[in-house]
Amino acid sequence: MPAPKRPNYFRSQFLVVRDFQDEQRYNAESLQRHNRLMHDWGVRDGLQVTKSGDNYVVTPGSAIDSLGREIVLEDKDERTITAAKVQATRGTDPYVSVTIKFKEVPSKDQDDQYPPNGKAEYVTRMVQAPDIDVTKTRASDVIILAVYGDDGW
Repeated sequence: MPAPKRPNYFRSQFLVVRDFQDEQRYNAESLQRHNRLMHDWGVRDGLQVTKSGDNYVVTPGSAIDSLGREIVLEDKDERTITAAKVQATRGTDPYVSVTIKFKEVPSKDQDDQYPPNGKAEYVTRMVQAPDIDVTKTRASDVIILAVYGDDGW
């Protein structure tokens, strides 16, 4: 892994897109390195899973994944899960899990489109939209929030 490198600005410097991208990358990688080396990964607060009928609800909260990325869920997330989906996901495994994973998507907010009030050619902001799923995956970049087995959730 190369040594961290950040922009070094000076008076009258002509800045280009790469300068801002490098600064964003430097800050994101620094935070991820700090989180990975100084904190355990997993749920920090909230992200409780409750079940009612065929729905499960994940409460707002935050977590840090194994790569040091912060996962933030601002609003409750309600999903429908049927017994058929659980069985299809489980297969012969005794358990399935409700997991959350880091994900960013382009903002759909009109203020984040460029040019404004026209045909948007560029999106100026990315929004965190964690991926919540029912899976039997044991990947290192997901955080298990709840487990379903023969005795239920």
